[in-house]
Formats: sequence, structure tokens, C-alpha cells
Amino acid sequence: IGDSVDLPLYAEKEKLEDFIYDCLSYKSMIVEKDERDSFERKILNLGHTLGHAIEEDSGYEISHGEAVANGVLMMAESSFRAFRMSRNDIEKIRNAFIKTGIEKVGFSSVDDIRKYVSKDKKIAADGDIDAVLINAPGECGISRMSIDSFIDYVAESAVYNPYSDN
Repeated sequence: IGDSVDLPLYAEKEKLEDFIYDCLSYKSMIVEKDERDSFERKILNLGHTLGHAIEEDSGYEISHGEAVANGVLMMAESSFRAFRMSRNDIEKIRNAFIKTGIEKVGFSSVDDIRKYVSKDKKIAADGDIDAVLINAPGECGISRMSIDSFIDYVAESAVYNPYSDN
């Protein structure tokens, strides 16, 4: 999407409708292949752990879609910082995010992240989380980690100061 859209996504209704249709078709295919949420379907959770935390932190004033979009951006930034993706790849993702017109948000502190992430419904019985990590645009993997490890992984990208370049 990053290279294919010159205007904000919402400015070109036809492009947006085609994009949404393609995304829903892809999601439907994944759900049909993995009805039990065992692997491929977990990829669809990209950005949701942080997205749900953002929603709750905002008192649900931030929509689910905007919160998850911010969660995806945070995971992309974290993946870049962990040397999982190239500078070119993170720039494409950042530019695509900017073109949506969605406001970038984040958390005030690591404690805020912990407070909300620890309540996520996707936490496994052993207390770990299956984090969806980005290797490149369109290429993700699942990594089981403790909540503390997840928070360490995302902290620098998720604690947001609107006056910095973070």
C-alpha cells in the first residue's frame, strides 16, 4: 500500500473500497484455513494487543481501527529497532500510516502499557503472549514471550511523546 497510494487513503473512495475488499478477502481465506486460531489466524492479531490497550487507555475515545493501526505501527517500529526489518521497510510503513490521516498516539509510561497488556484476552494460560512480529511488510511471524519481554520489546515504540520524533 505504501507505494501505491499518493493521497490520504480516505480521499480516494474507490481505492479505499478495493483495498478493504482485498483485506477482507484475505482475512476470510485465513479464517477458513485456520478455524482454531492455531497459527496463520494469529497473524491477524497484528497490532491488536497494543490496540486494545490504546482503546482502554483512551476510555474508548479512540476507535478500534485507529487503535489497532497505532498498534501495528508500534509493532513495526519495534521490529525495526530489533533489526527485524530494513529502514526502507519501516519508512514504507510509516508513510502508509501517515497517509491514512490517523493521529499517532501512544502510552504515557511503561506502567500504562503493562496495566492494559496484562489484561489482554489473548494471554495464554501460562501467562505468556503470542506476539505477532513483523519481518518485512507483508511478512510476519509469531513469537511466544512473557509479558515483561513483550513490554521490553515494544516500550521504546509505544511510549509516545508528541514532541519527539518517536
